[in-house]
Amino acid sequence: MSPGLARIEAWFASRGWTPFPFQREAWAAYRDGRSGLINAPTGVGKSYAAFMGPLSERIDAELADTEPGSSVQARFPSHA
Repeated sequence: MSPGLARIEAWFASRGWTPFPFQREAWAAYRDGRSGLINAPTGVGKSYAAFMGPLSERIDAELADTEPGSSVQARFPSHA
């Protein structure tokens, strides 16, 4: 597992969540350069499935960047 995906898994765990298998599959597919369609019912995490693959690559790139001042921030919508 990449450092970026490990951090995403830790973020899920810090909220008491576990990624669904389809989310992990989408992240792996993205990181393998594959494309596809995410089909799941409303409210089960399609946005996280689509967004976390690219975010994990960005986290990996930021962790590999040793220049000071580099950072990545992610904002997630919350339920109102």
